[in-house]
Amino acid sequence: MAKDCFCGCGLHVPWGRRRAANAVGDRIDRDVATFRGALERGHQGEHELELRELVATGGTLRDTLRGIVHGTIDRRQYDKRAGRDWLRRAGVQRGRLAREIARDDYAGWNAIDQSELVHAGRRARGVVTEVRDTGVTINNHPRVQVRIRVEPDGEAPFEVERKVTVARVAFPRAGERVEIAYDPDDHDRFTFRLADLADDGAEPDRLAQLARLGELRERGVLTEEEFAAEKARILGSG
Repeated sequence: MAKDCFCGCGLHVPWGRRRAANAVGDRIDRDVATFRGALERGHQGEHELELRELVATGGTLRDTLRGIVHGTIDRRQYDKRAGRDWLRRAGVQRGRLAREIARDDYAGWNAIDQSELVHAGRRARGVVTEVRDTGVTINNHPRVQVRIRVEPDGEAPFEVERKVTVARVAFPRAGERVEIAYDPDDHDRFTFRLADLADDGAEPDRLAQLARLGELRERGVLTEEEFAAEKARILGSG
């Protein structure tokens, strides 16, 4: 049954449609922030113009969708084809950036979430304060609990913890410094490069990279062809 619009305008907009439009609007906001951060923090080569166009037009698309939800814009004015095209192109770039993050071996299993943190989150210095062995090994690599003190500029320090799988030859130690990418509104959302935990220049663990690529394939970010190509690249680099 349709319910009154939550904005109080008195219009009848089905709850399911409102929820779907809001979810798409939130997705657009996250994508635009990620793409903007990617442009600001690194040269994107052949993808630069595409990212700039997505950033420039994403806000308008989001506002249109929310205007339809709130009844301030007639849905007949919405160009569905253009909207679908934006979302398709954004999905391609989102997947590309996530694959790069998986390749660089950042902590965590959700490469899309890691990509958002790396490109749109805040950066801060971190120092390892404690490393505890969990007694678990994965493919003969120890699983450890790492506690890190994050020291943002102009903000109060805070501490975070994460279980990570590390190579025995690159076991992290207290006092080592890492760069943390984090969500200022939720400090439990953070990531860092696993290779930065060790000061011996160890290469990213290939098994961990493959596991992340598998997660991207399961979520539909990678096609079978893209997964096969990335898998061959990782295995061929060993």
